[in-house]
Amino acid sequence: MSDFLERNGLQTVGQHFKDLFLASVHRAGAEELLERLENETDFFEAPAGAKHHGAFPGGLVIHSLHVYYRLREITIRDLTKEDAPGPATLSEQEEELLRSLEKAKTPTILVLNKIDLCSDKSKLMATIARLNAAHPFSATVPVSVTEADGIDLVEQEVMALAQPAPHYFPDEKFTDQPERVLAAEMIREKILNLLRDEVPHGIAVSIERMKERDDKDLLDIDATIYCERESHKGILIGKNGTMLRKIATLARKDLERFFYIQVNLQCWVKVKEDWRNKEGLIHNFGLDNPE
Repeated sequence: MSDFLERNGLQTVGQHFKDLFLASVHRAGAEELLERLENETDFFEAPAGAKHHGAFPGGLVIHSLHVYYRLREITIRDLTKEDAPGPATLSEQEEELLRSLEKAKTPTILVLNKIDLCSDKSKLMATIARLNAAHPFSATVPVSVTEADGIDLVEQEVMALAQPAPHYFPDEKFTDQPERVLAAEMIREKILNLLRDEVPHGIAVSIERMKERDDKDLLDIDATIYCERESHKGILIGKNGTMLRKIATLARKDLERFFYIQVNLQCWVKVKEDWRNKEGLIHNFGLDNPE
């Protein structure tokens, strides 16, 4: 994942995390949690550690993605079911995961969800004892996300372990991405916000032209929106072009606020089937190594 950061830049990695989060998490409050991570924390810029593991800007989100993909390879057992195992031995995959956490020398919090579905609390306590015997967790917090039970305790434990991070960037610098990438991301953000349920996250935006006029304070931006299916193209355009106009209008307002200039934004929609699996197209969209 560190190679992914090097190739794509911090903003693309952050967007990958957000896309993955929105595509995978459908519980009530998920969007509010993501908004809080973006606006009230430095989650997307912070390092994962101060000295060793992930000790670089963006290390925390990279580490989170690494854990997600590693956990996806592991068979997750539902410990809330009536036939859930008691204090049995850990699987090889679970032991490997815990060893990697211990090797990283990073404080780890054990959070067990869905306790509202566990009628036999003795099984829950046995599971907690089993996992704590296998790894020196800094804290153990049983929670129920749907019941909002214990969430505040998780936050308290995380904040207690948080350490002040170095000041990596000057105060006036808030991004290392070029203007074209920022413009494309603003447009893409509006698409995802408006069509989250209708169109999957296989959307790319390419800025074909971005030039300020010589005779007036006006910035011309031509953008092409790429989707993977013909049916998605119709949804993006909308009846009589209403959806595409709405996307462009909302994006234009953000672009004008960002660039401090009036913007003439023109958007088109094209289909590129399976573009996410084609390195050449990813390169053309500027998603592999933006400069």
